[in-house]
Amino acid sequence: MPAIVAVAMVPIIIERAGIESFSILTLIWLLIGYFSFLDLGMGLGLTHKIAIIRSTSDLRDLGSIVSSGLLFTLMTGLISAIVLSYFANLLVSSWEIKDERIIKPSLLALQIAAFAIPIVTVTSAIRGIAEGFERFKESSLIKGFFGCLFFILPAIVSSDKPDSILTMATSLILVRLLMLVAYMVRFKKVFWDCWSSDMASRSSAWELITYSAWITASNLSSQLVSISDRLIISSLLGVATMAYFSVPFDALVRVLIIPASLVTVLFPYFSARIGHERAASKYRAMLTIVSLGSILFFVPVCFFAGEILELWIDVDFSIQSAKIFSILALGFMFVAIAHIPLVKLQGGGYTKDVAFLHMMQLCIYVPFFYLTVKNFGVIGAAALWCFRSFLDLCALIILCEVKFAKHKL
Repeated sequence: MPAIVAVAMVPIIIERAGIESFSILTLIWLLIGYFSFLDLGMGLGLTHKIAIIRSTSDLRDLGSIVSSGLLFTLMTGLISAIVLSYFANLLVSSWEIKDERIIKPSLLALQIAAFAIPIVTVTSAIRGIAEGFERFKESSLIKGFFGCLFFILPAIVSSDKPDSILTMATSLILVRLLMLVAYMVRFKKVFWDCWSSDMASRSSAWELITYSAWITASNLSSQLVSISDRLIISSLLGVATMAYFSVPFDALVRVLIIPASLVTVLFPYFSARIGHERAASKYRAMLTIVSLGSILFFVPVCFFAGEILELWIDVDFSIQSAKIFSILALGFMFVAIAHIPLVKLQGGGYTKDVAFLHMMQLCIYVPFFYLTVKNFGVIGAAALWCFRSFLDLCALIILCEVKFAKHKL
């Protein structure tokens, strides 16, 4: 649903607010969305622990797990909001904004957006609890509805005025807040049942934090790769040029909702059934299905990228971004397939190994990306991102085979 709405709303925002204001908005979108990793992996950690506890029919640990997860995400969200607000001026000054009229509104927009971070982190924890109880339908409907509003409201309030970026950013925060309220209202009975159960020992809460910390390290490394991509492009080539990379990138990210939906259900499944033959057959089936589906979707996009952008945005944008779109589409094919070995490893408890793999990628990739953008521009940036995605897929599949060989899983 949000992907379909985004296709319709993005051209409207670009036309009404201008390419530079839209590029700044995408950076704020990026920060609001990707700062969800600052829940320190508690969303997935809560799903993992709740799935395991429910599979044993011993629910005494639920109270400790739920209360610890919610408190932890609130604290980390507040700390992160203060840090981002403090460094907002430095970030905005690095974006090379050409229209001086929108510099001050952009700074205010980023500072206000910073305080949406605790909303995002707590929402992530609540969603993790709901999905640990396999309440996928309600969770997905809430996320889908407000995901649509995440594009509709900025399109409604957008204009060619300099302060339009501030109004659009405020609308994003409002959507996030309403989304949190909807989760709390819909799943209040789940929280009450958990808190009314016997509280467990501190060891169970510590296990949750340890597991989630490695999830965070992995997510942090992956998200820093995505954030650094755009920050490097905007600082070296200008924020307007960055749009030719970010628009096709954001469009393709929305397509990942399909493998991400499979992963949402597979994660508690693998967490509760690790070592079972049924889990092994499920993994092979899902890997085959996602691989075939990704090839059938992304390969045609590679060949018809120019025509797609021409119909979606306009001819001028298509000329500038068609090759970038083609290269990114190939990379996203690898990203889609990588969802399956990744969820198997994380569901099986091998979060530390995945985290080390992603941290190593971050340390190697970012310096190479900087040099590539400096010497080969946006086309080179897209090509390097695609190559990294391919290597990440290969590494995850190999790691999966090695770690689960002893289980014959």
